[in-house]
Amino acid sequence: MNQIRNSIQFIGSGDAFASAGKFNTCFHVVCKTHNFLIDCGASSLIALKKFEINLNQIDYIFLSHFHGDHFGGLPFFILDAQFVQNRKNPLTIIGPATVQERVTELMEAMFKGSSSIPFNFALNFIDATDFTALKIDDIEVTYYPVTHSPESCPHGLRVNTNGITIAYTGDTEWTETIVDLSEGADLLIMECYNYLKESKLHMSYKLLVENEARLKSTKIMLTHLGDDMIQNADKIKFDICSDGGIFHF
Repeated sequence: MNQIRNSIQFIGSGDAFASAGKFNTCFHVVCKTHNFLIDCGASSLIALKKFEINLNQIDYIFLSHFHGDHFGGLPFFILDAQFVQNRKNPLTIIGPATVQERVTELMEAMFKGSSSIPFNFALNFIDATDFTALKIDDIEVTYYPVTHSPESCPHGLRVNTNGITIAYTGDTEWTETIVDLSEGADLLIMECYNYLKESKLHMSYKLLVENEARLKSTKIMLTHLGDDMIQNADKIKFDICSDGGIFHF
C-alpha cells in the first residue's frame, strides 16, 4: 500500500485579473490525515475539477482575506457540494473575523436564498484570532495580520500539520509580520505582484530580494504575479507557482 506523501498542489496561482491565463488563488494540501484548501478564488471550482480533485475529501477551507480572487469561489463550491457531489461529511471554513457573515453575504449576492437552504452536510465557520494558534484536529493554524486593503481583513497564514509547516503571506505589501510568519517554515508561499515598482497593497520583487536574508524558511515560492512580474520571469531567482504544479514535502 502506497503511503500518502504530504504535498501541496497549486490549483490556482494567478492574480485577480487572470494574468497569463492563470486561475485565481487556491492551494490544495494533501496530508496523511486530511485534505484542505488554502483560499478558494472565484475560478477555483473550475480549476479543482480540471485537476480532478476529489471535492468530498476536502475537510477544511482556510481563507486569507475577503477579496473575490481569494474567496469568491465558495458559493460555487458549497452549492456544488449540495447539488452535484451529494456531500455528507462536514465542511468547515476558517477565516478572519466575520467569516460566516462575509460568506453568507457573498452567497446571497450571487444566488439569492442559497445561504439558507437545508444543506445535507454540516457547514461550519470558525473565526481565527490574530497571532493565536487554532487547533483543528491535527492541523494548527495561526493568522498574522498583513498590509493590504483593510476592508478585506488581510492575513497571512501559518499552517502546521503532519510534521510540515506551510506559510502563506496572502496579499500584502512588505510588512514586518512576514519575518515571523516565515520563521522555520518548510515552504513560504509569497505573493509578488510587481517587479521593481513599489506600490501599496502588494509585494514587489525588489523588496523581496532586499529582505530575503531575513526570511528563515526552507523554500520560497512566488504566486499572484502581475503582468510586470510575468514579463520579467526570466530574471526571477525563486520558483514560481504554476497552476497544477505540485510540491512534495
